[in-house]
Amino acid sequence: MKREYLIFFIAAVVSIAGCCCPEKTPELTVIDFASSRDSNYNFGGRQYLVLLCKQGENYFLQSHIPDDTGQNRTVFARNLGKNVLIASNGLTFENGQMTVEYRDNNENWHKARVPFGDFYGDKHVSQVKFIEDLPNEPVSDKYRPAGVFKKEEQALETFLPTLQKHIRNNDADAISKMLTYPAEINIMDIDACYLETRDEFLKYYPHIFTEEIKKNLLKLQNKDIICTGEGLRFYCILSMWFQISIDGKAYFYAIK
Repeated sequence: MKREYLIFFIAAVVSIAGCCCPEKTPELTVIDFASSRDSNYNFGGRQYLVLLCKQGENYFLQSHIPDDTGQNRTVFARNLGKNVLIASNGLTFENGQMTVEYRDNNENWHKARVPFGDFYGDKHVSQVKFIEDLPNEPVSDKYRPAGVFKKEEQALETFLPTLQKHIRNNDADAISKMLTYPAEINIMDIDACYLETRDEFLKYYPHIFTEEIKKNLLKLQNKDIICTGEGLRFYCILSMWFQISIDGKAYFYAIK
């Protein structure tokens, strides 16, 4: 990773923090970082940055993706707690996620992880073939507001019928492969704001796809897909957001 890129990013974070609360926000210190620019993995053309930070007494692990404006979007953040002891090996790459070991104030050791690149179902982004958009690619007339291309319509319109098939078969494992991870889940019965893995999704599956939700989902048709500038979703007691990914398939990314 280029040093100036990191310096720019840190300066931006500190500047934003200072503007929000100039008298109360402690200085942000980056303890360790990892960049996809320094890895041997293919991240589908997207850049990823993971920071291990300290702000006051608090330690954080954060995953960032630069957006189209050149700014950095925090996609996942974890508070490790106050005055923790970070293991000497710092950030390590494990199973598609950046991991740090740390000891809390009770002298118990823990591991914290954030995604270093997205997961598409059971595949890390490094395993997904990148589908490159060609210049002047025709945009879908039906789903133009969400920026869907003509060639992506079929994948979009098979998404709901596929989900309904898995619901009829009570196939939670197949449904778990229809999400990108971390998946934003904002449901009262679930403590976590994000589900990081398929195993976590399967644990909470009965709380997400309740019998009432499944019954109503089976009544939906593709004409019920809501397409706006905010994205694609269908409403079934919960709003279920999905998108076409870099492999040309559709995946849930938020249910709330």
